[in-house]
Amino acid sequence: MGEERRRVVLYGNSVFMAGLEESLKKLPALDVKRAEISLADASQDLERFRPNAVVFELTSSGVLNVSLQSLVALLRDGLHMLLIGVDPTTATAIVFSGRQQAILSAEELGELLFA
Repeated sequence: MGEERRRVVLYGNSVFMAGLEESLKKLPALDVKRAEISLADASQDLERFRPNAVVFELTSSGVLNVSLQSLVALLRDGLHMLLIGVDPTTATAIVFSGRQQAILSAEELGELLFA
């Protein structure tokens, strides 16, 4: 029995995102979908597909094209989902994780910082 494929949704309608979609679809471990809507409007789509990761394009200046509030809401709703912002101009990615942990003391926060 094979391993479960990881579900990935790409948001954006640029040529870069279309090329990224085609490249990722060649990887047998991934189930790739692309949505040509903004990440901020994606909550119903994400709820339906339940991806392991969401990939979106950063603006040309390398800043987020989605609000921080939207990112936090998406991470809270999809606890085990990675949000990956890619910047094709610098060939870099920013990875946001929905990992959550209770922090009841400064010591626990310190442990989290060095995990």
